[in-house]
Amino acid sequence: MKMLLATAFLAVASGAAAQQRPDTLVAPDSVGVSPIPAELAGIAQALADSARVHTLPQIDGRPRAGADTEVWIFERSDLLAMKGLSLADLLAEVPGVTRLRGGDYGAPEAVTAYGLAGGGVRVFWDGFEQITLDGAVPDFAHIGLGGVERVRVERHPGELRIELVGLRDEDPRAMSLVEAGTGDYGTNFFTGTFLHPRAVGGSFGLALDRIDTDGPNGEDGSRTGGWIRYHRFFGGDGLALTAEARRMKSTAAITGYPGESTRVDWVVRGRWLAAPGLSLQAFTGRSGLDGYDRTGRVPVDRDRRQHGLIADLARGPVHAEAALRLFGGPAVPSRSLDLSATADLPELGGARAAVSSESWGGDIATFSRIGAWTRPLAGLSLFASRESGSRGLALYPLPPLDPPTPKPGEDPAEPDPEPEPGHRRAERSAVRLGARFAWRGADVSAARVTLDTDSLPLLGLPMDREGIVLPGIARTGLELSGRVPLPLVPEGFAVTGGLTVWNEGARYLPKRSYVGYFVFHRQYKESGNIEVWGRLGVEGRGPMAVPVGDPTIPVTVGQPPEPVVQPFYQSWHALVQVRVVALRVFVAWENFSVRRNNQDFPGRVLPIFRSHYGVRWMLWN
Repeated sequence: MKMLLATAFLAVASGAAAQQRPDTLVAPDSVGVSPIPAELAGIAQALADSARVHTLPQIDGRPRAGADTEVWIFERSDLLAMKGLSLADLLAEVPGVTRLRGGDYGAPEAVTAYGLAGGGVRVFWDGFEQITLDGAVPDFAHIGLGGVERVRVERHPGELRIELVGLRDEDPRAMSLVEAGTGDYGTNFFTGTFLHPRAVGGSFGLALDRIDTDGPNGEDGSRTGGWIRYHRFFGGDGLALTAEARRMKSTAAITGYPGESTRVDWVVRGRWLAAPGLSLQAFTGRSGLDGYDRTGRVPVDRDRRQHGLIADLARGPVHAEAALRLFGGPAVPSRSLDLSATADLPELGGARAAVSSESWGGDIATFSRIGAWTRPLAGLSLFASRESGSRGLALYPLPPLDPPTPKPGEDPAEPDPEPEPGHRRAERSAVRLGARFAWRGADVSAARVTLDTDSLPLLGLPMDREGIVLPGIARTGLELSGRVPLPLVPEGFAVTGGLTVWNEGARYLPKRSYVGYFVFHRQYKESGNIEVWGRLGVEGRGPMAVPVGDPTIPVTVGQPPEPVVQPFYQSWHALVQVRVVALRVFVAWENFSVRRNNQDFPGRVLPIFRSHYGVRWMLWN
């Protein structure tokens, strides 16, 4: 409307000026600039204000992506070209990361690297931690990608850290994104996202997210969730207040697993650019979980509070971050403190140090990490890191039994109170030494890793809740990863992937795991309005032990039962996606080699073959 008024005003003003008699006096300065009338200046300012986009205060300077820094980043463009449908599908593209799935979509699932389990996998959404509410790691069935702009992964031997960044306002227009499709096993998926940078005096975002499938075993499963957020800016971009909520319900009809469950997280945060290079954030929120019906037991109904302060500081080549989080509830630490500092020195290379401390009812768990990388010389650089310490993990007991059926005329009895969760600590240390070679678009890294742990805790999810905490291990491994453009072929072709080999396997640590892809990506036309992606790849691992006792193996008195070893896993897959202007059409194939025994846990066979196809359509309206 402002644009129409401005256009009409300018048209009327131009016509009126054309009817005026010319001035016969010579101007004192023939090249002088006439002042803009106050009316036009007001309209010009209004137009400029309508085109302005507010951005959240943030400080750059964290370690860049690379195998030497142990960081992988997936931007919005990567999310719009991914072959899978979930966060765990995306993380499987990081070399060394292994998915741990209780079934198809809707079933509980987790991810691991370096054999990490309870206490070693953490997920954050713009600084707010997705604390565990029924296990020792987050259940990825409760984490959707709706409303996500960026996924940042730090893969360390002592911690797998996943950070989700919410959608950013980058255009003054309202944006709608529709991602929808269908596939085999009755699979249907839909994600609808709406972002308006100038709504109700601030910025408004909304997303709806759903996946449902019949699964390979006729086990109906689904994930249904949503995300809503409102920003309000004060004094330009220097201060912003945010209210945000997320909800995800997962269900899968799996015999022996608990029923559907719903997780809700809400947070109110304030961000302030206190000074150039200094950003402060304060937040308060709550996470809740209900459901998980089990035969003969009371459903789960838990919630935990979380309050935090985060400071980001950038001074010259140094970036430092401090995060203090306070928790309410018995199954999470009462306090956690994360400190890190990164120095980026182009003449020498870079270095990073980090330390975290958790208080579990007076029991302090501390973990530290240091790392460094050199400046490339003839394309070759060296890197090294060392970490050691302990982390705490929650131990959730089963809910209380259902109260007995009341006799006629009696009031129903109240169920017993839920048992207090416990906790334990797990210690580990690791050293990683390697080299990186980058030249003419090729980027290849190799590293040797030594890993020592005092024990191998559980995930605490339904797949291994009744499992065995195994003794510690000492392992030595080799990591290879890289991306190499293909010569002598049209522009856009490359090979990318990674291989991890250990001297011996362990629980959730296959002796060999790998990912590899032939990829193609290229834009056409001067406008770039046609874009093509192609991928042909494989994901696999060797046999993997899981901490579930094998009933076919006799148990020796005084010794833990032998864990079950899951068979070799391999899935060949492909993706083709074409974008014309704002419309993307894609088709993907999963396990097209029709391998019939892919599974991560006993009896939980994964899809033998599945294709899915759909559209991703971005609208500016």
